[in-house]
Amino acid sequence: MNSFYSTGNSTEQQVKTIVVGDIVAAPYRDHGTWNRARVLGVQGLDLVDLYYVDFGDNGELPRASLRRLRSDFLSLPFQAIECSLAGVRPKGDTWSEAALDDFDRLTYCADWRPLQAKLCSYFHSEASSWPSVKLYDNSNAKTVDIGEELIRLGHAVSFQEGLNGRLEGDHLGSLQKMLDDVKGASSELSLSCISLSEAASISGSIDDVTVDKLL
Repeated sequence: MNSFYSTGNSTEQQVKTIVVGDIVAAPYRDHGTWNRARVLGVQGLDLVDLYYVDFGDNGELPRASLRRLRSDFLSLPFQAIECSLAGVRPKGDTWSEAALDDFDRLTYCADWRPLQAKLCSYFHSEASSWPSVKLYDNSNAKTVDIGEELIRLGHAVSFQEGLNGRLEGDHLGSLQKMLDDVKGASSELSLSCISLSEAASISGSIDDVTVDKLL
């Protein structure tokens, strides 16, 4: 992608019409490399709100910076998996800025250091489905449970997940496929940064369903 969009005709590649939901090529804000992004919306006359589908990050860019995505660049599945953090919810109505900052620090966000993720359940609604995971940092001598650490820091409270997270039928098959698609996955996945904000919208509770019970 970098080679194609760095040397191609920028006029021919330019996105003429911005449509919410479209996948486009967009430079990444921190290092300028070209990546795939979903259009989330348009702010004012110029700025486009983007979600980088291979990183899980959001960004804003002028519409002139975007390029049409060549069809073969869609052959690779999106690499970012949207998850929620299992067993915890914000202490207040929403996650505080301090909680988000500590979550970024605890998960080495954007540093690309691997964490251990254990699947607990799989939430589904009419609109979408997503895994609920426990996160562990094994980089030091002591294993740190990220959720428990957020509780210890006063950002979160413990809760038991609800029945809408139970793994059944097609959802179980979807989860198994996700596990099979990740290299070396058994009871854990290698992740580097997960959005904490999604956990704030989840309530209710369920008996934890661990990968060990499923496989």
